[in-house]
Amino acid sequence: PEQFEQLKEDYAWSQQVQREARQQAFALTEVVQRRAHFGYSDSAEMLSGNSDLNEKLRERLEQAEAERTRAREAMRTHAAQLSQYSQVMASLKSSFDTKKELLNDLHKELQDIGVRADSGAEERARIRRDELHAQLSNNRARRNQLEKALTFCEAEMDNLTRRLRKLERDYHEMREQVVTAKAGWCAVMRMVKDNNVERRLHRRELAYLSADELRSMSDKALGALRLAVADNEHLRDVLRMSEDPKRPERKIQFFVAVYQHLRERIRQDIIRTDDPVEAIEQMEIELGRLTEELTSREQKLAISSRSVANIIRKTIQREQNRIRQLNQGLQSVSFGQVNSVRLNVNVREAHSTLLDVLSEQHEQHQDLFNSNRLTFSEALAKLYQRLNPQIDMGQRTPQTIGEELLDYRNYLAMEVEVNRGSDGWLRAESGA
Repeated sequence: PEQFEQLKEDYAWSQQVQREARQQAFALTEVVQRRAHFGYSDSAEMLSGNSDLNEKLRERLEQAEAERTRAREAMRTHAAQLSQYSQVMASLKSSFDTKKELLNDLHKELQDIGVRADSGAEERARIRRDELHAQLSNNRARRNQLEKALTFCEAEMDNLTRRLRKLERDYHEMREQVVTAKAGWCAVMRMVKDNNVERRLHRRELAYLSADELRSMSDKALGALRLAVADNEHLRDVLRMSEDPKRPERKIQFFVAVYQHLRERIRQDIIRTDDPVEAIEQMEIELGRLTEELTSREQKLAISSRSVANIIRKTIQREQNRIRQLNQGLQSVSFGQVNSVRLNVNVREAHSTLLDVLSEQHEQHQDLFNSNRLTFSEALAKLYQRLNPQIDMGQRTPQTIGEELLDYRNYLAMEVEVNRGSDGWLRAESGA
């Protein structure tokens, strides 16, 4: 590309030489074609005289043809180079146009963004670069802060989501409990109205108590009634079902069952009411009055402990005499290997000790028999427990134990003995 002008000049000079050579060749061709017309008389002399000229011209023609050939080859070479350089020029021109167009676009963009390409452009660009770097650093720091805040918000959102789900589960559970409680309350209201116990449950003082206080009262009441209903199979089953914490309405069922049980057993000849609670209150009042009357009558009819012991002993002796008479009749009874049968009756040791104390040492236990709060039966039971602390009385009351101690039959221990000959008298056993 740097020798393009030189090559262009050489190509123009070669074309000029080629034209001159063509003109000379054309002139020589014309001369040769017209040689036959040159038939002058002195042509021989001219030929002989100009033979040297012809030789020179021939040599000159050969040289011209050789030069023409060389010029033609040079022209072909220059034409090939011209074609090659034209292609290079076209490529360079296309690249130049592209780059020029790119340069124009860049100039236009610079104009659009307000950049002036002058001596201070580099300094302004450096300042602008520093500002952009600072903004980029600030944006990155801000992005990091926002990413941390986003992470924290996502964690908080997850926590709130879990908490929301837990609250929803708790809400559904509480809703189910409320629905169950409402259904139970409706069932309780129907049960209360059907059994006419609404007045007993709708008490004003219960409305101001908390759930724990009401539950404590209910548990205490159920605990007190557990022993009272131990002998009643129906009430015991209802009480067992009422202990289910998921079914509190069953406590009302137990209350209604107890209420009906008491209502069925009210003595209408003594108590003039259908309400068991009022009946119990009236019965307690009547029981106190009857207890006082019984105590006064017992004091009027009281006998000494020595007299009681003597009466019981005489009764035991009378029964022992009857058993001896019965044994005389049993002497003739025999079957199998048994020769004879008899009844052996002895007084129990603990009861014998009780009779001895009543008859001989009653002064030491006057605190029991002189007490106005104890009946004679209860005092007798307390004395028996004092003399025999090792004996378990179970759930029986002192009144019941005292009544049993006044029955002479509880003092006797009866055994059946058989006589098999050489073995003598032996106690009869089941299956012997």
